[in-house]
Amino acid sequence: MRADLLALTPDAVAALANRGLVKRAQRELDRGDGPTLVEEPDGTVLGTFADGVVARLPVGVPLVEAPCSCGAPAACRHKVATALAYRPWAESRAPAEETTEADLGAEQAWSPAGFEDEALRAALGKRVFDGARRARSRGVVVELRHGPPPAAILPSCTVRFLVPRDLGYALCDCEVANHCVHLALAVWAFRESDRDRVVELRGEAHAGVDDGPLAPARALARELLETGVAGASPALGQRFAVAREALATARQAWPTLLLEDLEATLAAYRARSARYERAAAASLLVELEARARAASADAELPAGHVLGTGEALETRLDLLRLVSLGARVDGGPGWRRARVLLCDPSSAMVLVLERAWTFEARDDFPTGAGLASRSLGGGLRLGALAHGQVVSRAVRRRANRALVFGSRAGGATSVTPQTGAWEDLPEPIRVDGAAAVAAAHAARPPRLLRPRVLAEDVHVLPVAEVLAISWDPAAQTLTADVSDGEAIYHVVRAYRAAAPAALDAIAVALSGAHGPPRFVAGEVRRHLGRVEVDPSAIACDRVIVPDLWDGEAVVVPTAPSRGVEGHPEGAVATAAGLLEDAAHGGLRALSAGWSARLRESAAALDEVGLATTGEALATVASAVDEARVSGAGWPAACDAWLAAALRVALLREQL
Repeated sequence: MRADLLALTPDAVAALANRGLVKRAQRELDRGDGPTLVEEPDGTVLGTFADGVVARLPVGVPLVEAPCSCGAPAACRHKVATALAYRPWAESRAPAEETTEADLGAEQAWSPAGFEDEALRAALGKRVFDGARRARSRGVVVELRHGPPPAAILPSCTVRFLVPRDLGYALCDCEVANHCVHLALAVWAFRESDRDRVVELRGEAHAGVDDGPLAPARALARELLETGVAGASPALGQRFAVAREALATARQAWPTLLLEDLEATLAAYRARSARYERAAAASLLVELEARARAASADAELPAGHVLGTGEALETRLDLLRLVSLGARVDGGPGWRRARVLLCDPSSAMVLVLERAWTFEARDDFPTGAGLASRSLGGGLRLGALAHGQVVSRAVRRRANRALVFGSRAGGATSVTPQTGAWEDLPEPIRVDGAAAVAAAHAARPPRLLRPRVLAEDVHVLPVAEVLAISWDPAAQTLTADVSDGEAIYHVVRAYRAAAPAALDAIAVALSGAHGPPRFVAGEVRRHLGRVEVDPSAIACDRVIVPDLWDGEAVVVPTAPSRGVEGHPEGAVATAAGLLEDAAHGGLRALSAGWSARLRESAAALDEVGLATTGEALATVASAVDEARVSGAGWPAACDAWLAAALRVALLREQL
C-alpha cells in the first residue's frame, strides 16, 4: 500500500493542488463517478476514468508533476480524484484484522524532527543544504506548530509537512515551493522543541545580541521624549536615516518598521494631518524601549523574535490562494483608508492589502460604500476583493504581512465571489468560540514584544444564536450579544463617519434578514473581562462587509451605556492620557500643573489596587520637577517616564 497516499487528507491535497479541484473531485466521488484504481507492483497507482483518461501517480513524484493523459501541465481533477479515492479503495481491499494505523495513514503523533541530515541532504542536494547551514549560522527565528499537519513559520515563509515521515510532501510557500533551504531550517527548528513555541536557530559561533544597532534609535527616542513631538526639529530626518540603516544592516525588522512609523507620525503632525494621533507617538517610544530591554535580557522569548532578526522586509511568494474576511474603512477630513483582510489558509495567516486616498477640502468625502468601486491596484476593486477570494502568482508580502500585488510573467490575478464557507479555514484563524480566544490571548507574550504584524487579532468566530442587539446613543455604539454554543461574546462597533452605514449592516446581518448568521470575522479583543469582536465581515447566505454596506437602514432598540465606572480601566486610561500628553509636548515643556495631575492619577491608581503603578507615576512627577528646577536630570526623567509607560501599557492590555 502507498503510505503517502493513505495519509493525504483533502486539506493536504488542496494545499498541493487547489480547493476548487478538491471540491469538484469529492462531488464526483460522492456520485460514484470516481476512477477505477489499480496499483502496480512498483507502487504506481493508475486511476482510469469513464471517458478513458488515465492519471498515473508514481512513487516519489509530487502530485502536481504526476502524468495524466488529459494533458494538464500541473494539477488536474483526475490526479486529485485519484489521490482522494485511494484511501477508501485501500480500506475496502485490506481485511480489517490485517490493517494497522500505519497502513491507513492515520493521524499519529510524529514530528519532522525525525528527519536526519542525511535524508535532508539527499532530498535537497548539497548546494541547497549548504545554503541552509549558512542561513542557520546567521541566526533565524521559527515559530513551531505541531499540527496536524506540523508547520514551521519562518520569517519569510511557512513550511508544512503534509504527510508523516515523507519529505516529498513538505511544502513551502516561497517561490521555490519545495526542496528549498527553508525545509532544512524547519526540520532543525523542530529538533529544538517538542511543543508549540518560538525557537531561535543559531550557529555554533553565534554571539549574543549586540545592542549597538539599537543605540542610535534609543538615543533618538529619548531626545524626542525630552523635546516632544510638538518640538521635534525637521532636521531629525538625517538621524532617522542613520538609525534605520544601523537596524537594517543588523537585519532587525521590527525596530526598523517601528522607526518608519515614528517618522511618519512626526510628519503627520508637522503637516497638521488628521491622521496624527498623540497616543501613537507615546506607544512607539514605549515599544522601542520594551524591545531593546527584552532583547538584552536572558528571557524566554528569543532576542531574534523580539527584534525580528532575519525577517525579510519583503518576500515574493509562489501561487497564493486567499479568502477575504472583509474590509475596514477609516479616515478623517481629506483622507480615507481601506484595508482588505485576506486569509491565507495554507499558512493560517491573515494578510492585509491597504490603499489610502486623499481628497481636496472642497470634495464630498466618500464613505465606505462610495469607495467600493475604487481600484486597489493591479486591477483589483475594493468591493469585489472584500467580498470574494483571490488567486495570484504576482504577490509580495512585507514583514508586517502587508500585501503588494504586482505583475510578472504568468502572474495573473483573479478574483471570484465566495459564499463565506469559513468552516474550512484553519486554526488559529477560525476558532471554536470565545473561550478559545480568551485562552490563546492570555497565553501569548505582551503586544510590545510580539511580531509587528497587521491583523494579528483577526479571527473567525461561529454564531450559534444572536441573543440581543442594542444601540447606546451616548457612546454611539452598537452591541450584539452572541452565543457560540458554549459561551457568549459581544459584537461591538462604534460609529465612524467613514463608514456610517456599518451599524445598519451589522444589525441587518445579525437579525437574520439575509439568512441565519453563521460566522463573524473581525478584530477580537478582551475588554472588561469579556471577549469583543469588531466585525469586518459576517457570513450569512452571503458575505456582508459592514464598512462597504449600501443597503437598508434599520431601527435598533436603545440600551443604557455600559460604562467603566468603578473599574480600574478608568484610572489606567487617565494615567495613559497624561503620559501621552508628556510625549506630545515633551518633558522639558511640562508645567507644575501636569505634575500635580499625574500625582492625582497616581493616587487614583492606588485606590483601585494598582499601587505599584501609582508609585511609578509619582516617580515620574518627582523626576520631572527635579529636572525642571536643576536644568539637568532629564535622562533620569526619561527613564522614569519609560518605566511608568511600560507598566501602564501592560496593564491596559490585561484589562
